[in-house]
Amino acid sequence: MRRLLAVCAAVLFVAVSCAAPPDKAPEPEDRAFSPARYLTAEGVGATEAEARREALAALAGIFESRVYSETASTAASFVTEGAPEAFEKSVESRVQIVSSVRLRGARIGSIRRDAKSGLFHALAVLDRRQAAREWSDQLVMIDTRMNAEMAALSGLSGRLVCMGALNRILAAALEKAALRSRLRVIGMPAAAAEDPDLQPIADEAAAIRSAAEFFVDITGDRAAAVAARIEQALGAEGLAVAREPAQAAGAVNGSVETVGLDLGNRDVHFVRMTLRMTVVDVDTGTQVAAISEDVRKGHVDEKEAVRMAAEALSDRAAERLLAVLGLMGVSQAERSPQRRP
Repeated sequence: MRRLLAVCAAVLFVAVSCAAPPDKAPEPEDRAFSPARYLTAEGVGATEAEARREALAALAGIFESRVYSETASTAASFVTEGAPEAFEKSVESRVQIVSSVRLRGARIGSIRRDAKSGLFHALAVLDRRQAAREWSDQLVMIDTRMNAEMAALSGLSGRLVCMGALNRILAAALEKAALRSRLRVIGMPAAAAEDPDLQPIADEAAAIRSAAEFFVDITGDRAAAVAARIEQALGAEGLAVAREPAQAAGAVNGSVETVGLDLGNRDVHFVRMTLRMTVVDVDTGTQVAAISEDVRKGHVDEKEAVRMAAEALSDRAAERLLAVLGLMGVSQAERSPQRRP
């Protein structure tokens, strides 16, 4: 009987073992990214690198059209029909910049090669929870900055100082709109917060900008060329140039110095050009900012090297100046590679 029971048990064990399902095959990597947790996009390319680029671009593209549209709608709510054209262009430039999506948390989740076509397929993924945490934190910081600027408005004096604060408030409002839109795209909307009425702020900023003039006084090497380029950048933002300091809302004073460099190359002339510049609110006499920039350029022709250095130096200084005024800079936006929806 014992022997019979042992044989039956062995037979039963073999039968159960045969009937048991085989081990589950490992899940493909791209199926591991649940749509509830991850936002995904696929890219196809002839090479692995191309497929990766296409996938990341496709992921960014999911955001850009909607974010741009919703941020532009926020801008339209506070830019009145009578606003100067330069002011409208500046706001439009800011909308383009804040709507451009740079997905820091995006990565390639998987990549495979199709045996039949020979093409590579890459899957770009973005963790919705991680992105939501990052963008929510950014919203809190922007809100804090914006509230501080709003609280300080009543105590400010001087057209230059006021214009900078008003522009920074408007820029923060557009950044908030873009972040909220991104959160909506990933299905995690931000908590509703009451925003200030931005139309009076925009009207005042536009009025100051259209009436404000700047006096630019640059001395030293290539001073006229440097001053002219800075004046051009101000003009692109609708800021006129004054010929007398007393007529100006802001004064830009600076000096340029050029030094030849011996880098051991007899065929190329190298120069370093330095610009030190101050920005003063004429109404109050307050120095708003001190700007220092330097560039190095080389060319077989020494005069050409100096010219190139002067242009690069002027552009850098102009961008710093516009940032002080809370302006993005139309010319800078046009140079930046922005994808328009």
